Amino acid sequence: MCGIVGVIGSYFKKEEEVFRDLLIIDSLRGEDSTGVIGINHQSKPSVFKKAVNAIDFLGFKKADSLINASRILIGHNRFATKGKVNETNAHPFQYGDFTGVHNGTLRNQSLLPDSKSFEVDSENIFYSFSKIGVDETIKKLDGAFTLVWFNEKEKTVSFVRNNERPLFYCYTEDQRSIYFASEAWMLAGILNRRGVKHDPIISVKEGHIYTFEEPAVGKPLVGAHIRKVEMYTKPFVPQNYPAKVPSGNVAPFRTNSEKEAQAYYGKTMEFEVGEQKKGVYKEEYVELISPTPIMVGGKLLEFKVFHPPTREALLEAKKKGMRVSAKIPDYVAGIHAGEPYFCIIPSFITYIEATEKEVGGSNTPNFQESRKRSQKFTGYNGTPLAFKDWKKATKNGCAWCSSPADPKDTLTWIAGDEFVCSDCMELDMVQDFMAIN
Repeated sequence: MCGIVGVIGSYFKKEEEVFRDLLIIDSLRGEDSTGVIGINHQSKPSVFKKAVNAIDFLGFKKADSLINASRILIGHNRFATKGKVNETNAHPFQYGDFTGVHNGTLRNQSLLPDSKSFEVDSENIFYSFSKIGVDETIKKLDGAFTLVWFNEKEKTVSFVRNNERPLFYCYTEDQRSIYFASEAWMLAGILNRRGVKHDPIISVKEGHIYTFEEPAVGKPLVGAHIRKVEMYTKPFVPQNYPAKVPSGNVAPFRTNSEKEAQAYYGKTMEFEVGEQKKGVYKEEYVELISPTPIMVGGKLLEFKVFHPPTREALLEAKKKGMRVSAKIPDYVAGIHAGEPYFCIIPSFITYIEATEKEVGGSNTPNFQESRKRSQKFTGYNGTPLAFKDWKKATKNGCAWCSSPADPKDTLTWIAGDEFVCSDCMELDMVQDFMAIN
């Protein structure tokens, strides 16, 4: 569970006060990290985020200056469910024209592009926005979500949610601002406390994208453009049915073997692609081979793909030396002649390159990593460090906020493997501590 808050529209001292209050009270939904998207008067988004609670976050000068300089604000309070608690994994995330935040957790991240490259499902979502678009991404979101994002190209703010996560918003009485939050009582309480007169608080309708154009300064907001969007649909899973064994008797599928196999339900595993074979009833399938043989009920548990187009794709992938990653469905497809197997659903399969990709353009992770390795870094007492040694020395993150070290940042070293990042050095309490020690 995370929390999202924000304001769109006429931005003066009152809006700033309300936003700060909302960000603090929203920490009830998550204290692991806090982050803000600020859209300035030139329609440019800026991001500041830290692995600290909202009150500590608002003590940073960068947070204060970002809030003061923005006319649209989107805030996020993280309760970590996937990925470590650090600045990198904190929201917001930026890819292409999209800068956004996510409340929720995906059950099956592998449906998104390049899912193996992302520790945090939320980051993968906005990367997917930039690769395949908003609508195609939403169709692949198997899990809980509320999403709020700014589109720099279109200069719009958008909301969307499914039935597993909430989001509420309201207009001010003069129609010049919109406030939004994950919980209605937060909006009502803070707006009333600050004396902001507002229209009724509305729940964002699930399965619809609400888009607000960036408002003209000092003018009323244009109403939301609302459109229905296609949501994720769980693939059809055929019901189990009895199968004839060689003796001619009918054997039930629900057996002790299936109960043992339940330990693998929902797991994602990597497989080598095997051969195309024929089953008991001459139906063709391609086998997926687990690196470690799995025994169920004294029998080898098999993994089979029956879908014809997917079989062809798998055999082509095998020729190229590719592996696959596949999610195990939540049922045993059958036990023919006493042999247990899982039927892998095509949409649960992701193809994996057998070898690492060559270093590409200057924006690729491999290129950035190569460039870092060629740089020289400075450690404790000015000691020159190679990248691998610098990375080892900074592995625990900032001693104050636990954020990972940024190779471009100026670090203040306390000891051989302890440092404070430049953002934390702005805090008075940190400077007092450094002066004493």
